Amino acid sequence: MKNHISETLLNVIRQSVGLTLGLLITVAGTIGLGLLPPLVLERMVNLLTEGQPFEPRLILLYVALLAAAGIFEAARETLITMFGQKVTHSLRSRMCAKLSELPASYFSRESTGSVVSLFVND
Repeated sequence: MKNHISETLLNVIRQSVGLTLGLLITVAGTIGLGLLPPLVLERMVNLLTEGQPFEPRLILLYVALLAAAGIFEAARETLITMFGQKVTHSLRSRMCAKLSELPASYFSRESTGSVVSLFVND
């Protein structure tokens, strides 16, 4: 028996190469940018504990890195949602194609709404 979910996922990846690459880039960017602000903050705290003043550029860098991390997180969430919608659409399309191949006797045996619930429930 074939694994239709894996096939569907691979088809979506092949058809949406740009979306997939964008998703990978935003995930990597979110991870990388999530690590940088604490490092800048550590540098500022170390300077303060040593009794040395730090440049205002460090504050601006910290805020800029926080903003960039937030932008990447928002982009990542958006692309994850778009990718998930494409996978769900593809799975439901495959289910609809299979539905048209079923004999009429299947529909007379099944209770009302059971077929619809297969499509609606993720």
